[in-house]
Amino acid sequence: MQRHGYVLRFHPSELSADVWYNPKCRNEDVQFIKSYLKPGDVFVDVGANIGLWVLTAATAVGTSGKVTAFEPHPRIFKFLEANVHLNKLQNVRLHNCAVGDEAGSVSFSDEKADDTNRVVPGNEGMSVPVVTLDEVLEPRSRLALLKVDAEGYEKHILRGAEEMIERVQCLFIEVSDSNLMMFGSKSSDILAWLTGRGFRLYQVIAQSTLEEITMETRAEETSIENVVALRSENDFAKRTGWTIKRSLLSAAD
Repeated sequence: MQRHGYVLRFHPSELSADVWYNPKCRNEDVQFIKSYLKPGDVFVDVGANIGLWVLTAATAVGTSGKVTAFEPHPRIFKFLEANVHLNKLQNVRLHNCAVGDEAGSVSFSDEKADDTNRVVPGNEGMSVPVVTLDEVLEPRSRLALLKVDAEGYEKHILRGAEEMIERVQCLFIEVSDSNLMMFGSKSSDILAWLTGRGFRLYQVIAQSTLEEITMETRAEETSIENVVALRSENDFAKRTGWTIKRSLLSAAD
């Protein structure tokens, strides 16, 4: 299947099937990447699945840029690897492992709905290696965009990225209370962690539009699926041309 400047093979997986039956699937994510990333940028994808973000990003950053991707599930990783090879991408580095707050191994699920596989407690799943972002990623390099989608394990991933997070300019992270609760955390923990490290928080509310999130304006029970964390609104606006709606509270500061 030809899609957004790359070829995607129809592998036997949930996400492949979703894209096959609905070619517009995940188009919002694709447009975000294509708007934000520029030639020469560095992009990191934690929870890459079959590579929709990876393939789009590799095309956007070009041969002078770099893409690093992590996918824990062995079978899904093979599909990711095949898609990268199919497109003859030389600027992509792949890791078949989970990402967490310390190196070692974790149990990982093997559900039929493979787009929701995750770290599981004890020995309930298959054993996969786990690394931290701080230990794997090159030191001192500026990271334009970090994407994290780990079905509730996000807090552990961020804890293992204390050093590299200072070099991240934009973070796109899935934040779901129902998933986070399985690992003893909640969305407010993630938001507080990010704001404590100098990020401002936003949601995509319409095509080419972000709206700011603050701890004061966000109701605790609200479940946010995706959060965009920015170091600089000006840099983001220059890159994308998107509109940014500030909250009334922050606008009055």
